[in-house]
Amino acid sequence: MNASEAVVSSAGHSRWKLLLPILGIILTFATVASGENRVTAGARIRVLYLGDTFSFSQNKIILGWVEADPKFTLAVVPCDLEVMTTIEATKFTRLYLPRSYADMNNSYDVLVMNNISPRVIPDRVLTFFQRGIRDDGLGAYLVSFLFWGGRGQGTNDIQTWMSIPFYEVLPCDVDMSTDVDWTQGKIHYKILKRQPILDMPGLENVVMFMHHGGDIIPRLGTTVHAVWRERGTPVLVSGSYGRGITLELDQAWNDIPVPSLQSYRYFPDLVYNQLFFAAGLKPPQDLELAHEVRHLFIETRLRKKITLSTLDFVQKFGGNTIIVERELSSLDKDRQKAKDCYVKGDLDGASKLLKKVMAQYPVIDDRMQKIKDKALFWIHSVEWMVTTSTFIIVGLVLWSIMVRRKLYRETRTTRFRSRT
Repeated sequence: MNASEAVVSSAGHSRWKLLLPILGIILTFATVASGENRVTAGARIRVLYLGDTFSFSQNKIILGWVEADPKFTLAVVPCDLEVMTTIEATKFTRLYLPRSYADMNNSYDVLVMNNISPRVIPDRVLTFFQRGIRDDGLGAYLVSFLFWGGRGQGTNDIQTWMSIPFYEVLPCDVDMSTDVDWTQGKIHYKILKRQPILDMPGLENVVMFMHHGGDIIPRLGTTVHAVWRERGTPVLVSGSYGRGITLELDQAWNDIPVPSLQSYRYFPDLVYNQLFFAAGLKPPQDLELAHEVRHLFIETRLRKKITLSTLDFVQKFGGNTIIVERELSSLDKDRQKAKDCYVKGDLDGASKLLKKVMAQYPVIDDRMQKIKDKALFWIHSVEWMVTTSTFIIVGLVLWSIMVRRKLYRETRTTRFRSRT
């Protein structure tokens, strides 16, 4: 090897020594970025919901559960053509959907679409959604993307969905040849994969569907979590689109019988687990403890509404409610501490705080009852006094007019009589 070759070799080695650390940093960053979840374990899951909000009891119940759970923040955009006109739905989507990609990407973690038509969503917003799922890991929970039968497309305009680029996001193809009534095999779930969504007792015995609709066909590389037990066709399928997780349900929320929502105690947990999954997070491992805490959040929310309603009633009658307001403010602080514990994963701490809050509500109710009785006592006393005094005055006047005739002169002789 001559001197010139040695110089070239030395220069080549020097370049590689400089490039290798840089390549290592790039590869490390790429690996971390690809495995990084959009939502961290101690953060709240920001949910954007598109569909019916309160026209169907089922949707109202489920959205109420999501709103009551501190792990989620919920933004709703009503736009279901089954309960409103195209003009009304388009107005809502134009007003409340994000106006830029950055706004959408920085505001939400999970997109829930429940029986909606693509005609009511601006094309640029659909592009935002698709890009967010593919490039930035936005989770997608897709409900009721199926054929509803008949000559038309249905209120979800399924054929229009199938003709636009967003259809690539779905983990399933739509079977346009089927429209099955619930009595023909769509009644109960048969669970194929319990973890991480469906691991709860008694779920396979719950009646989950009372309507009609078509089937969905899982695409290559997707996972079937459950099928219809009587029919054997998929009901819950997950997949991935770019960096985002997609989850598709072969029914609408309002197809679920209301008695099932009310009687199956783990139904809120089922909904929460689906949202956890779409966000790329594992649900709490202790189902019973998580269910207890979630139920306590729902109960404390309802108790607060009832107490505030009673408080407003008492204030209208002049009751002094300052002490009760201070006690409620203290309970709000404890409930906020419980929310912080729950979001961070401390279920035991949240449970203790919520039980403490629930134990205080009967005490506050008793105090409110005494304040209400005191306020109403004076009202009833005044009413009694007014009624009694009115009765005495009227009786005295009647007695004076009808009995005490001394107030009137007695008629003796008239002019006409004296002439005769």
